[in-house]
Amino acid sequence: MNTLLKLSEAGSIAIHALAMIAGNKNKKISSAEIADFYGISRNHLAKVMQQLVKVGFVKSDRGPSGGFTLAKDASKITLLDIYCEIEGGISLNKCLLEEKFCFGSKCLLGNMLSKINRELKNILETTKLSDIALNIEKRGTKK
Repeated sequence: MNTLLKLSEAGSIAIHALAMIAGNKNKKISSAEIADFYGISRNHLAKVMQQLVKVGFVKSDRGPSGGFTLAKDASKITLLDIYCEIEGGISLNKCLLEEKFCFGSKCLLGNMLSKINRELKNILETTKLSDIALNIEKRGTKK
């Protein structure tokens, strides 16, 4: 049953971390800053950041003045790119059930699921990381 958007915690962390890094492009962002700002597990964030480095979305510098910067221009990364790397792709199935149980050629839900999946894919495909970039200095700290 893999038709509607399912975003894991790792997927959410990836999108939020990348939005923060993209919004602060003149500054290296540490994993501690990201974890503290969003109130997320540093261990889980570390695993997600390793994956983002591995797939080439971010660069990592170690040490006291280290942190993360984007490896690609934020306007070249879509939410679909991020989603596919973390979640393994998007399914455009037409049915909520693993096996089809509808009688005849008509689905009980018509083409509603296909339409929703296409629209969702289009939104993810057309939304760039630069569209959701979060500049923490302009926005202020999270309360």
